[in-house]
This record gives sequence, C-alpha cells and structure tokens, in this order.
Amino acid sequence: WDSLNNKIYVAGSNGGCVVAFDAATGAKVAAIPVPEGSSDLCWNRTNNQIYTANKNDSSVSIIGCAGDTFVKTIACGRGPRALCWNPIRNKLYVANNNSRSVTVISGISNSVLATVTVGYNPRALAYGSASDRVYCAAFNSESVYVINGTTNVLMATIAAGSGPCAICYNATDNRLCV
Repeated sequence: WDSLNNKIYVAGSNGGCVVAFDAATGAKVAAIPVPEGSSDLCWNRTNNQIYTANKNDSSVSIIGCAGDTFVKTIACGRGPRALCWNPIRNKLYVANNNSRSVTVISGISNSVLATVTVGYNPRALAYGSASDRVYCAAFNSESVYVINGTTNVLMATIAAGSGPCAICYNATDNRLCV
C-alpha cells in the first residue's frame, strides 16, 4: 500500500505487469509493464517507489508511484523471491532463492551496493528497526541469517528448525517470528 498516493499495487506472476488500484474506490488506475514472473512487491516511502522481484529474469524493477511509471530494472541474483526495505538506510534487500544470496540495492542511486552470501533457498526477509538488522530465512539451510544494515555484512546465523519460509519482526518486543 502506497499511503502517500493512497494506492494498492498488485503483481501478477504470469501477467508481465504491476497493477495499481485507487485504495478509496478500488478502481484500476494503471498497469505498469515489468518482466514476467513478478513475485513480491515492496514500497520505498522515501523515494515513493515500488520495487518488484522478477523471479524469471533475476531482476528487480522499479516503479515511480506518483505517475505509475516504469523507472528501471536492476540485475540481482537468480530467482529473487522476497524484498525488504530498510527505511533508516534507504536500502532494499532482495532474497535470491536460487543463488544463496541477498542483494543490497541503494534507494538513493537504485544500484547494487553489495551481495551477501547466505544459506540455501533464502525465501523471506524482515527488517529489525531497533537493531538496524535484516533477517533472512533460508528454507533448506534451516537457518536465519543476520545482516548488518549499516555495513551489509553477515553478522550471525541462527538455527531456525526445519524449512523456515516466512519471517516477521515485532518492533514492540524486538522479536522475530519464524
């Protein structure tokens, strides 16, 4: 949901576009072409842009929300599956399911800053605002990987049990749910 423009965005995995809807009326306001295989969306409030993970061509596309326009596509690791925005550092994190990595993209320049190696099949991301850390659940590694939001360096690995595929950060209690 884009609260600045009161719009909802929906990605279609097989549609080759992201559709914008007016949140007040439910009316479709735009269909923005992106590569086939869009699998996740993330809103950057600072830039008022939507990022979409394009799993079929290993990229992330950027959409400008004010005019619902395509901005650019950025190459990342294979099979991007999840996105997460760090509002303190204005960075986007991309979990690359097929390449054991997380790509870090600058929200300022919309370019790749770093690639962090994590375990097998990273499938979910969460940002921890109290610690400025990004948490990545890797399904086949049975672990959560902790990335420093300032340095983009892997800080720790936490055992998570069998097949972690979703993760959520509770800012009130500074806890993760996996």
